[in-house]
Amino acid sequence: MTSELFRKSRKRVVSMRHVFAGAVSLTISTTAIAEPLTEAELVAFKEQVQKCWNIPTLQGIDPKSLRVSVQFQLDLAGNLKGNPTIISGDAQTSIGRAAAETARRAVVRCAPYKLPKEKYASWASVIVHFDPALP
Repeated sequence: MTSELFRKSRKRVVSMRHVFAGAVSLTISTTAIAEPLTEAELVAFKEQVQKCWNIPTLQGIDPKSLRVSVQFQLDLAGNLKGNPTIISGDAQTSIGRAAAETARRAVVRCAPYKLPKEKYASWASVIVHFDPALP
């Protein structure tokens, strides 16, 4: 697993990107300097999302064309606040739109998320990257 931490002093944004072996990686952004989630907490969150994702399986389709990123906000109980937003993916093709919809449904279906309330500032805003090409 790789981990990167970037700090932007103007906005005081902290972003952590965690890429796991498997099909889902997480980017968690916060507007405050907050206690980050532990590796175990991130893995549990990733596994919760991944178990709800029905990975599109289409023969002859490049898995890279099925990459989708979904952004969403959570309340303190781990419930979605509003609707998840597709922020990247191939919206030009029916296959790309189908991949985006399966990712959006996974985020909705898995809520509420089981995350430590004392670290809410670390996970209030989340971006999840769905990539069936990851090993």
